[in-house]
Amino acid sequence: MNNDIFVSRRKKLAEYMHKNEISLVIVEDFEGRRNSNLRYLCGHPTDAILGIFNDGTSVLVPWDEILAKKMAFSETVVPLNKFGRQSHRAISEIVSMGNFPKKAVIDLPPTTTVPAFEKLKNFLGDYTLQCKEDSSEKYVHGLRHIKSDEELSVMRKAAAITDEIVSSLEKKLTARELSTESDVALFIEKECRKLGCDGTSFDTLVAGPERSFAIHAFPGYTNGAFGSPGLSILDFGVNYGGYASDVTVTVARDLNFQQESRLNLVLQAYDLALAQYLPGQPAKNAASVVDELFAKHNLTMPHGLGHSIGLDVHDGLRVTPTSEVIFEKGMVFSLEPGLYDEKIGGCRYENDVLITEDGNEVLTKTRVVRL
Repeated sequence: MNNDIFVSRRKKLAEYMHKNEISLVIVEDFEGRRNSNLRYLCGHPTDAILGIFNDGTSVLVPWDEILAKKMAFSETVVPLNKFGRQSHRAISEIVSMGNFPKKAVIDLPPTTTVPAFEKLKNFLGDYTLQCKEDSSEKYVHGLRHIKSDEELSVMRKAAAITDEIVSSLEKKLTARELSTESDVALFIEKECRKLGCDGTSFDTLVAGPERSFAIHAFPGYTNGAFGSPGLSILDFGVNYGGYASDVTVTVARDLNFQQESRLNLVLQAYDLALAQYLPGQPAKNAASVVDELFAKHNLTMPHGLGHSIGLDVHDGLRVTPTSEVIFEKGMVFSLEPGLYDEKIGGCRYENDVLITEDGNEVLTKTRVVRL
């Protein structure tokens, strides 16, 4: 991303801070409390503390200073090692750089633990520490829901790579060059790296006919048969330039009448729901039409219809019958109806869908692979 993008994002946050009388926002991204807002605001991919002042300038305290200098944009970079790798000491130093008046408001991540909060309070007793759900973190996450043209360019590339992998998989499955779940999973891992991805966007799920009854197979894949007679499910995504894709492919071979009927019903549900993925439409409408269709056949879908996608593969918003989300131009959601049965097997059909000004654009081009 161009550095101007990070400057623009931080300026928007600074406007929010002025409006809410916040002097400093702290963003943390570490194991156990991951937060992609940090990458959104400065480009650094992982393991760091970011302080944003109310003029839009920032201080980045990364675990890996060399990586930060190559990938991040921040006016000041100070390695975490300088503070003995202790977050409270690093945050105290960031506060001291701001030269704030007493009682200035410092907004901490809502994931801050009570012990960590108390430790900071001991160090920063002259300031007002706030740690709440409805905070700057929520505001930034809201900005992330509407994708810029630059972000969409990256996401389209991620989608194109995903489609290329699906096409390669179809050829290899047809030629019987891949016959087990692990064959498929490892092929995806190798291909996505070869095509320039950071990796997969989540742990790949590969389930042959004996295991496709599960929404998310456990374990994610085995050495069992894949693409053998019946319904097989492949759920995967790639991470390209920090942005995720997420698709599910149903692989069908020699289906019986019940299996074919289930698969056709899922495809019908997908088409009905896609017609509801429109700007200004409540997301719950799409979920409701799918639930109503399945109910006519005395069936239920045991999961939501979709979720927002961006820097995180599950980026915070959900498509369910009770969702309060209204589709807006620039939002990207998965669309993934599915049905599962212990005897019949399972099938799911999933693509990533961009809400446009007057409709939608299906970014990925998943298809049912018939062998």
